[in-house]
Amino acid sequence: YKGAGADRTLVFALNGRIAGIGSADKFKRNDDAYYYALLAPTLFAPTGNRVEAFAVTGPADAPLLTPVRIGN
Repeated sequence: YKGAGADRTLVFALNGRIAGIGSADKFKRNDDAYYYALLAPTLFAPTGNRVEAFAVTGPADAPLLTPVRIGN
């Protein structure tokens, strides 16, 4: 996503529940980033899964989750 910066922590929600943690890494050629995470297969519904990503900022005892656009 745009302006992610290197080593940004992301959490991923699956069907409205936090299901994984990942990170964003900056592309060398521009300010965009790619992100990745592993989500347990057992957390997926048979159909109609909704995945959302959130950037994590703030202190560990009061994190702030900011939505991140995923996909095109």
